Amino acid sequence: MEAYKKLAQILRTDQEIIKSLEERTGGFVGKKGILDNVVKENKELIVHRLCLLKLGTGSSLKEVAKALEKKLIQDEKKIRQLFNGADLSKKEDCEKILEFAKRAVNPVSGLFLKKEKAAEFLRKTPPQNIIKFLGYGNVKELLAKENLLEVFASLRFGESKEWLNNVFFKQYSGLTIKDFEVREIEAFAFSEKFAPLAKDFIEKKYHNLSHLKELGVIFVVPTASLAGQGQLMKVFSLAFHYFYEVQFYADLFAEYSPDKDFVQKLVSLLRGDVPEPIIDLSSSAWLVIQRYLEKEDANALSLMVPHINPESIHWTKAQNKIAKINPELEFWHNLDWVGDYFKDDAGAEVFVTFNLVDIAMILADKAKGKKYTYHQREAMWNRIFQGYFGWELLEKYAKDNIITGKIEFK
Repeated sequence: MEAYKKLAQILRTDQEIIKSLEERTGGFVGKKGILDNVVKENKELIVHRLCLLKLGTGSSLKEVAKALEKKLIQDEKKIRQLFNGADLSKKEDCEKILEFAKRAVNPVSGLFLKKEKAAEFLRKTPPQNIIKFLGYGNVKELLAKENLLEVFASLRFGESKEWLNNVFFKQYSGLTIKDFEVREIEAFAFSEKFAPLAKDFIEKKYHNLSHLKELGVIFVVPTASLAGQGQLMKVFSLAFHYFYEVQFYADLFAEYSPDKDFVQKLVSLLRGDVPEPIIDLSSSAWLVIQRYLEKEDANALSLMVPHINPESIHWTKAQNKIAKINPELEFWHNLDWVGDYFKDDAGAEVFVTFNLVDIAMILADKAKGKKYTYHQREAMWNRIFQGYFGWELLEKYAKDNIITGKIEFK
């Protein structure tokens, strides 16, 4: 199968879109055979890893999926051993994971919203659900007795989306650069008492970690609901991912800080704005999509056209960093974008992702029968772009064009 046809199959897009990409982008940079190289490397990595799993390319879907699942379970045990056991329902164990990830990533200080400004926002628009849940009479009492970052972070799951968007976040439009300061990224685990408040949030997100880009905060909610296989690897890898992501956005905040429209750009970044895609086979443009759109709409047109995804950049760094922790974890190095089709018992071809977090999520949600492959596909789009421009320019173009959402090559 020709390279552009193979990649169109994996990326679930039209063959002519990939063929046009090869002509337009390849012509612009003066490089040929990039798609051939990507397909070749994808196959070589699969052959090598299947060999390590004592399988071959003729192995069945069931054999490959089972072997990858078994490998992840073995490696999750290695992660657990790092912490002499890791109970995601315990605050201290969750904080050990965050501390480990922070040391490994070693992020530098960034530009974030001042804590006193965050407190001011809370005083002006009190979070009534949280105040009531914690048993306080008013916001003054809440802020006097609770940790500010915990309160602010709990807005993500303690208040309604409508209130956040239509009331609380409206305050952001009045921010100025004076409301920001340079400080370290902070990470913490909530007190266990917040777990009931976050129950619906965890069930919807399928994990108990999140972050606040504007505050430079990464947090985890201890919960007993994430005790099955795959959950620890999911949380562990997500901690790495968030440190890279918060650092990425802190760099953008600093870059935009001298601009008159700094606040507008800040709000756009926090919303995760995505441009409207246009199918134009004569264009060499690539989109910059800063969200995993497939979680919202698996058939979104933006997913079909050439694009790069900053989220996937952070995951690549996270997976490759994790691969350095232990020799056995090296198996996962450079596999985030890798995947192919294998035949099931009926002879039908079914896609298998070799992406670490996809496999962890599949295992963690096995009882629900959910399948995840979107991390792999977005990573493959990045890998194609990287083939033409290199890793450094992949990151640079992502940052330089994230607001407009489009990279124009003329």
